[in-house]
Amino acid sequence: MTTLEPQSEGLPARVERALATLRFARGEHLTIAVPDATRAISHDHTLAPILERASQAGARATVIVALGLHRPMVPAELAQLARLCTLHHVPLIQHEPHNPDQLITLEEDVGYDLPGLTAALPAIFHRSVVEADRLVCTGLVEPHQYAGYSGGVKTVAIGCAGAETIGALHGLAYLRHERTALGVLEGNPFRAALRRVARRLPRMEALQVVPAPRPEVFFGAASEALERAAGYASTALFIDYPEPLGWMHLKVPAAKATNFYQASRAASYVGLVDRAVVRAGGDLVIE
Repeated sequence: MTTLEPQSEGLPARVERALATLRFARGEHLTIAVPDATRAISHDHTLAPILERASQAGARATVIVALGLHRPMVPAELAQLARLCTLHHVPLIQHEPHNPDQLITLEEDVGYDLPGLTAALPAIFHRSVVEADRLVCTGLVEPHQYAGYSGGVKTVAIGCAGAETIGALHGLAYLRHERTALGVLEGNPFRAALRRVARRLPRMEALQVVPAPRPEVFFGAASEALERAAGYASTALFIDYPEPLGWMHLKVPAAKATNFYQASRAASYVGLVDRAVVRAGGDLVIE
């Protein structure tokens, strides 16, 4: 798996082409959800052009860091975001999944039907995404062991959801399903639950970057943009090995090396695919 470098050649031009149809209305209340420090993305290349369009149109924007249950970003990690938001006179906030004063319950239970599921799945979100006229997400589309790929509605349905919603989405009925798997979108109950829990949120669009050796950028309605990005990622981010290997040395990039949970993704990328890269009894060395 390749990590996107902040200065990837040609990325700004690809973003501009992807955003060619993006328009805002004067006075429109826009909330932009961006990934936290666990995603190696350049906000100068992705968020900045969205803020510029919003500013030129006279839209009212707010930027929220979609933390999910991750720790808040520290000032040094927020520096790039803070600079852009200050430049465009836009509020910058971080999601607070445990703060009832910042959360709004849209539905007590979205009623998702799955064999073995007994717990309710509530739709609880940060008020900034509920009260907006429109949502725009930025982020990377890369393999994810539950959602198939990161991105799409997941940026808000997990990243800006209350702790109760996030906990319910990670229930065993979802995670043990055979279609809840790395690189799988079709028939994935976890991905379907994300869409269902986000169904009453405002109109949501997504700017999706696939961090391949040749990065590609997609923009549109969140689910549609993700599907197109995942189609590219399925060929650009996976490598076929003719036979299982005895061991692999996995170097974890800085964005994922903040804690063991994030670093363990390296093992999931090679061990939770349809045909494991390392044979049974082999070794994974995570650096």
